[in-house]
Amino acid sequence: ATHSHPSSRTYFFATIIMSAIELLDEQQIEMARECFSIHASAGKLPSAKLATVLRSLNVNPTTQEIEEMSDGVVEVDFPGFLEMLAKCPTPDQARDDVLAAFRAYDVAQTGTISQAEFKSIMKNMGEGLSDAEISNMLAVGGASDPIQYETFVTTYLS
Repeated sequence: ATHSHPSSRTYFFATIIMSAIELLDEQQIEMARECFSIHASAGKLPSAKLATVLRSLNVNPTTQEIEEMSDGVVEVDFPGFLEMLAKCPTPDQARDDVLAAFRAYDVAQTGTISQAEFKSIMKNMGEGLSDAEISNMLAVGGASDPIQYETFVTTYLS
C-alpha cells in the first residue's frame, strides 16, 4: 500500500482551495477582507459571525449551508473565509436556481404558478416558511394569482 506524503496531500487541498478562491475577483477579495477585518479578532472570525459577514457581502447561504461550510470549527482564518465565500452562490446564480425550481413545478410551461402551489412549496421545501413569511414574500414580490414567477423572482430579489 502506498501512502501519500503529508506535504503532497496538503498541496492537493491547497490547490483545490486556491482554485475556488480564483473565482473571486480582486474587488470581491478586497470587500471580503474589509468585512472580515471588522468582525475578526487576531485574524480569526468566530463561526457565529459567519452568516453576518457573508450576508454583508451580498451572499445568502442558508443556516444549513453555513453549518456545512464551517464544519464545526470555532474560528475561521481569512483564507478559509475566502474559500467559503467562493462556494456561496452569487445573486445571479441564486436567481437562476430559484427560476429553475419554479420551472420544475410549471409542467405546462406557462411561466406561472398558482399562489396555493407556491405556498405549499414554500412550507414544505428546505427549512420551510411560516404563513407570515410566505405572505410577506408575496407582498414584497407583488404577486398576483397565478404568479408570473420570472417577474416575481426579479422583483423579490432586487
